[in-house]
Amino acid sequence: MFHYDKQYPSLENPFCLEKLGFVAVSLEGRNRISKNNPDIAIEFYEKGDKPPRILIFDATFSNNPAIHREKSYYENTIRYRSSIDTPRSDWELPVCQAIAVHPFPYEDGLFRQREVALVPTEGADDQAEVWLRWILKRERLI
Repeated sequence: MFHYDKQYPSLENPFCLEKLGFVAVSLEGRNRISKNNPDIAIEFYEKGDKPPRILIFDATFSNNPAIHREKSYYENTIRYRSSIDTPRSDWELPVCQAIAVHPFPYEDGLFRQREVALVPTEGADDQAEVWLRWILKRERLI
């Protein structure tokens, strides 16, 4: 399932009946973080009551590596519970990869970790296809 501007609901809300949502968590000694609204979320479902495997792509126009790293926080905040009665300790982490997408070329000297440079030039669509196929194969989704 492909989502643009997906808004995951809070699983901490006692009235939430969804199996897939987010929780606020403290990471890297910071206050609670609520990453629940990625630009693109691709959810891969299997038969049965298994959690989906999710790829997140979140765009930024910043060349700040700290902001790029924060895009990976979806891997810790998005959760799956098999039912609304599942204890919180049994909620699963379905995001297999959260990736920052930015327009800065790889030659800019920035540290590369969980990010993709999509420079708006001729051939960018071919470049996007190559990295998307690579990510899907690496995560064994195709």
